[in-house]
Amino acid sequence: LPIEVGVFLPHTDKFYDMKDEKNIKNSKLSLEEVITLYFEALDRGDGTHFQYVSIEKLMSHLYTIDYKKLFSKDWYEWMTDGDNNIESVKLLSIEKSKNPSDENKMNFNIKIDSKFKKEITTNNGIDILEMQLVKYRNTGWKVVGMGH
Repeated sequence: LPIEVGVFLPHTDKFYDMKDEKNIKNSKLSLEEVITLYFEALDRGDGTHFQYVSIEKLMSHLYTIDYKKLFSKDWYEWMTDGDNNIESVKLLSIEKSKNPSDENKMNFNIKIDSKFKKEITTNNGIDILEMQLVKYRNTGWKVVGMGH
């Protein structure tokens, strides 16, 4: 059975409206579909990639935010600052990586081709990242981490 507890906070499935068609559809996606749709949304730059990210990951940004920005119109811009720097990102390949013994946690090596407005923490071009996903009881697979 899929795990009932999130990576950082217990029972985060309750934060999703499972009567919403989008959430119902997303809960049935395969791992590869979640990854592909995440990068397609990131490439569009419309903020819809957040629907494929775990609540814990999204909430973790609240711990680092300047509290004065939390209730301001600048919050979305601050939250998506790194995402707004992406000019384009194309998913080139998905390969299973070292995986924990828990079948509800999966790691992938993903190869992407990125172009940024400004090269800040990484360069334009091809990069390989590790992406972690967790399967939640009601909401299906969600991205919980990504990095080198």
